[in-house]
Order: sequence, then C-alpha cells, then structure tokens
Amino acid sequence: MAQLVSLITNIETISSTQLTQQTQSILNQINNIRYEKNKSAECRIIVVANPKPDKAIITKISVEEGIPITFSVQTMFSDTNFIAEQRADLPTNIKDIQSLYQKMTKLYIEHSENKNRMKVFAGTNFIDFNMTGQNLSGFVLTLSRFYFEDLLNINFTDENLGDTIFYIKNTLPPNYIKMDNILTNKSKVYFQHY
Repeated sequence: MAQLVSLITNIETISSTQLTQQTQSILNQINNIRYEKNKSAECRIIVVANPKPDKAIITKISVEEGIPITFSVQTMFSDTNFIAEQRADLPTNIKDIQSLYQKMTKLYIEHSENKNRMKVFAGTNFIDFNMTGQNLSGFVLTLSRFYFEDLLNINFTDENLGDTIFYIKNTLPPNYIKMDNILTNKSKVYFQHY
C-alpha cells in the first residue's frame, strides 16, 4: 500500500525512461485504470491486489464532488472483487485528478509488461475529459463512456468499441438505443440521450 501511495503522489517526478524495479513491479500488477465521478466528497483510487494470470486488475480513480474533497487509496482482491480493509489517504493538494489519471495511464501503457495493458481504459468514464486530439487507437474500450460529439475529435483507429456507450449532448427525452457499431462492424455500441 505504501508503495502504491508513493507512486501516485510522486507521478509528476517519476522518469519514464529510468523506472525503479519497485515502480516497474507495481505497473506490472495493473490491468485496468478507471476514472469515475460521483456525488460525494471523496476521491478514491481502488486497486485490485493479488492478480491472477491474465485477469484484469482494476485501478479505479473515483472523483466525487463535494467539500471537502478527500483522496484515498483502497485495495481490492482480484478473485472476489471485494474491497479489502487496506486503505491510505492521499495528499489533499492534488489539483488536477484528471491529469494525474492520464499520467498514470501513460506510464502504465509505456512500461507495463502485462499483455492486457491495452484494456487499461475499459469501463472508463471520459465524459468530463477534454478529449480533443486524444489518440485511443488500439485500445479496448468496452463499457467506456464518451460524448457522441467527441467522435470527430478522437483517433479511434483499430480500437475495440464493443459495448462502448456514447452520450449525446442534447435535451431529448431519456432514450437508450442499442445499434450496430457502424464504426468498426465488430460489435455493438450504445447511444444514450439525456
């Protein structure tokens, strides 16, 4: 837990060219990093511990609105997905949790030896991100959430958009539409009006 807290709080100063063995070991144990925004005053990074071979490990950053905003790290067991009792606070001076999230994922994608690392964004909610110019080519984006209007701003070449959810910025009545994925012809994409 202490090593994970150190990695997160020092992400700005970690050199991506010369990783320590400890940092490399942590990156090798991560398989998925999620960003979630909820309506309370706590931001959590939930990390799945004790990974099984080839099984997704979830690292979840929950950004929750409220005052005061607190930051913490909590572990989760990979075999049961139950929240473990290990928990540690993060500094409250984190100013941009989205930037921290993007730096963590960039470091992970570049250096993790996990062969499933392209699943890092599966289930991620990108609604509050500025996605203009983002390159998501090659990623598995299952159950990730985007704005439909961002389709022209993001490089989606060769990605897996299976069960990706797109929200449309308009005032239509709530309506959940499941339709063939016209972008890749591989699977289904969900469009949700709200």
